[in-house]
Amino acid sequence: MSGDSRCADCPAREGGFCGRLPDELKQRFREAVRSTGQERLTDENGAPLATWDVAVVARGSLAIRHTFEDGRRAITDYLLPGELIHADGERARLGRQISTSSDFQVCMIPRLDGAFNTEDRLCLERCIRNDANAHIENLREMIATLARLSPRERVAHLLHSLHRKLNPEGRTIGLPFPRNDIADLIGIRVETVSRALLDLEQAELIRREGPRKIRILDPDGLESVAGG
Repeated sequence: MSGDSRCADCPAREGGFCGRLPDELKQRFREAVRSTGQERLTDENGAPLATWDVAVVARGSLAIRHTFEDGRRAITDYLLPGELIHADGERARLGRQISTSSDFQVCMIPRLDGAFNTEDRLCLERCIRNDANAHIENLREMIATLARLSPRERVAHLLHSLHRKLNPEGRTIGLPFPRNDIADLIGIRVETVSRALLDLEQAELIRREGPRKIRILDPDGLESVAGG
């Protein structure tokens, strides 16, 4: 399948990493990437495959989990359509694991030194480095923000962030992970997530339309709560 036909219906084509590439590089980039489902992300031992450096999330969601020395596990990052996932065998050996939603697809970027000429490779490396730095800054901002928020405000902050990333022009969002993962990500108990969602619903800021579907009734009001 050609890059253009594969990319044509991709929801992350313009709003994510691919859309931010320089115009002169986009076509060659689309011809080089290869789409695959979640079963190809890792080998049978859970380690990232050695045939790719970076992949773009095209559909679905991805959670990064770490297992600590005491055996506890926690989500330390999550990725949505248009964002980059980096292969890192060393971090996998140190307890980094990737879990994905069932409706998941990525476009793998092959080894840069084998698939691109020198000029394109240097440009891509710069774009990937800039994207990674921006993602790290966003994580730092999220950590600093969550530290000063109440549980209700933390849930509102996550919903507001997902609305802005997933469907800024609409009102309905699908939660990319279950409530226990939400609780893990924002540092509260799963029972507290349920109470916060009920509270936001009673305040007529949101309406739950299924186990993983939320309708934003009052975006400005939700943003106000999310701001603390």
